[in-house]
Amino acid sequence: MKSDAAHRAASFAVDDIASKGKVFQTVGGDGVTRTLVEASGELNGVAGRFGWIVDEAGTLTHQMVVKGGSINGVPIKP
Repeated sequence: MKSDAAHRAASFAVDDIASKGKVFQTVGGDGVTRTLVEASGELNGVAGRFGWIVDEAGTLTHQMVVKGGSINGVPIKP
């Protein structure tokens, strides 16, 4: 996984994911369906959303913060 702040900050935002996270199914460019979990949050004082993508084996494959993003079930897009 990438090491910049926008990608790694999601690692520290898991406290309320069970109660505040929204779950979606998303299909990647490879045609594989994965689970997307999104929760509102902020990074360095800028509101947005945290997102986590989990594959069918339950492995976290991607995490990110989308600054200014809202909960919409679409990875990376605000």
